[in-house]
Amino acid sequence: MVAGPASATGDYGPDTCLQGWVWRDAVPNDHVCVIPSVRSLHADYNRRATALHLPGSDQCRPHYTWRLVQPADHVCVDSRTRRQVLADNSQASARRNSLRITVSSERFGPSETCTPEYCTQTSDSGTYYVLTVRNINIGPAIVRLYRKNGTIKQSWSVSVPGAGRNPGGQLTLKTKVPYCPYAMDSYFRVYDSVSTRWSAPRSASTGCSFL
Repeated sequence: MVAGPASATGDYGPDTCLQGWVWRDAVPNDHVCVIPSVRSLHADYNRRATALHLPGSDQCRPHYTWRLVQPADHVCVDSRTRRQVLADNSQASARRNSLRITVSSERFGPSETCTPEYCTQTSDSGTYYVLTVRNINIGPAIVRLYRKNGTIKQSWSVSVPGAGRNPGGQLTLKTKVPYCPYAMDSYFRVYDSVSTRWSAPRSASTGCSFL
């Protein structure tokens, strides 16, 4: 069995794990992301597989049950490990470095600066794009806005904070890029510096932008 990546450093395709998680590798192509100690536990059960079966049988010894990472996975494990398999399977998508982008818009009003003598009002009111990025690693990242021909229109260097109790980080970026009700002429992409992964493009309409 070929071992999967030991960390999120590097791009391992759509199943890349967030930092701190690794492929379970309980069976070939098992890319559910788990903590390293769980991966080691399954490797140990694989080594002990024959000893935990009844002699000459596919059935498990007392107090053990099939692991069932996949339907044909009849490695015998204890009931706690079987419950762990179900829990890890249910959280599989949340632990991947999938760089999920949600594009929304937000209305900003004009800002005002006052002195004792007078007030001045800026003219940056309008509706602007807001990006929310989930399933991204904590740390440095880059957000870029591209024209349809692939040239860079604008770029932001950001630091992604943690996402609370959820794996990885979460970024909310108020871009100040005007939202326009025209044809899609641009797209956003996000670069995760930890895993070196790029997100899929998300279309945007910025026809009224003066960038």
